[in-house]
Amino acid sequence: MDCTSCTACPLRVTATQVVPRSGTGSILIVDKAPGAEEDIAGVPLIDRSGKLLKKTLVTMGIDLSDCSFTNVVKCRPPDNRKPKNSEAESCRKWLDIDIEETKPRVILVCGAIAARVFLGNKTKLEDSRRAGVMDYKGIPLLVSYHPDAALQSGRYAAGFNRDIERLAEHLGLRKSAELGNYVLVSTFMEAPTFGVVAVDTEYNADGELFCFSYTCIEGRAQVIMASWEGASTVLASIMSTSERVVFHS
Repeated sequence: MDCTSCTACPLRVTATQVVPRSGTGSILIVDKAPGAEEDIAGVPLIDRSGKLLKKTLVTMGIDLSDCSFTNVVKCRPPDNRKPKNSEAESCRKWLDIDIEETKPRVILVCGAIAARVFLGNKTKLEDSRRAGVMDYKGIPLLVSYHPDAALQSGRYAAGFNRDIERLAEHLGLRKSAELGNYVLVSTFMEAPTFGVVAVDTEYNADGELFCFSYTCIEGRAQVIMASWEGASTVLASIMSTSERVVFHS
């Protein structure tokens, strides 16, 4: 079945076009609704927040060709307002078809609105994030902050990074050395940077830089040994791509 000819709810009247799922990968990523750019292009998650989501997925070692991207409602709500429950219900069969066709090994749900479609109207975003991997009709499901929130706040950016890291961990793609709440960075791909980043430096008894750590992931710090050949590259990336960098020693 093809959703592009659907007229089941009033959203189709105001939208430029129906925005179907993109991709056939078994990592199904679900957003709430198309925005202005998606409405014009007919492709989900291509705006600024979608680009951040995809950048973070790649940073965490997830191949975008293994992903499918879709929305709870397939038409853009007027003025980017939140989709109504009735609109999500009208579109529910298309979401069910997305799940049936992609046969996902895991579902990532972005934001509170999409989470409530899967988990019920009383779902609280923070509780569902902390729950980790949940079960949805036999399919593993994780909930993340919406990438829009990550763009607006360093706190949410850290939490969003951690949410995508949890997805990568579930997929067996995170192989960093775990040191309590620290991760020893050994490749550039393990060093995501954006939002507000705190950097700490440590020196040996001779006053030489021994290592530095930084955090942009909720509850987790990345540790880079000064002797590692990629250390200067990571530090330069932190300085050039982050909204704000706070140093302390």
